[in-house]
Amino acid sequence: MSTLIKVEILKLKRYNILILGVCTTFGTVMIAVYQAWSMRFYGMDFSGIADFVLWDGLTLLMPFTIALIGGFILKRELTDHTLPAVLMVPVSESKLLAAKLIITAIVTEFLVLFEYIMTIGAAFMLGVGGSITGILLLSYFSKFMLIGLTTFIAVLPLFVVTAYFRKGYLGSTILAFFMGFLGIMAANSPTFVNLWPLTAGLSLIDYQSSGAKYNYYNPIVSTMVLSLVLLFTVIMVRRTGKRKKDF
Repeated sequence: MSTLIKVEILKLKRYNILILGVCTTFGTVMIAVYQAWSMRFYGMDFSGIADFVLWDGLTLLMPFTIALIGGFILKRELTDHTLPAVLMVPVSESKLLAAKLIITAIVTEFLVLFEYIMTIGAAFMLGVGGSITGILLLSYFSKFMLIGLTTFIAVLPLFVVTAYFRKGYLGSTILAFFMGFLGIMAANSPTFVNLWPLTAGLSLIDYQSSGAKYNYYNPIVSTMVLSLVLLFTVIMVRRTGKRKKDF
């Protein structure tokens, strides 16, 4: 598995898809900066800016970006016509798919880390860097990384289904965008915020927007939902490896 992951990393170096991911991440932070600046008369600090970034990333660009990069990684073997050659060596398609999913998860966390660093820079750019403390930095670091992981888990079904049928990569990216859009409505529902996979992460990080206190989060339910998504992913990955080859 480690060899497959190293190979996938080397493949990524040949393409510019990560640049697109960096650009969309930068765009997320800029949107949040604009929102924070427009509300500056109501008070502004690092927490407020970071909350905007978390929300905008979850509901606007992050699901789309993850699906786009993940779909690109998955479909390269087909568009480059290298999948038959790869499977000639003693490696199953399940392991190959798992390696690609792990790489997508690593890329996701890298982009979230970049987003976090950009958020700190934005706070200083807006003149509220003095509100940053070590405890606050550590708290939001964990929130950013966890929400990145839960967002990746939420879009996993799109990856494994398109990988199984070997088509629909563009459609999965569009669906990921609408998942984020629906997440806006789900996040404002005491019931669906815990049941919608994309917003389950809000429950786990106890997301509080602009000082508002939400008491309808249920981390246990959210964890169960994400666990079911992971279980479905594992089943589909194994089924992909056992599928009859059609090339």
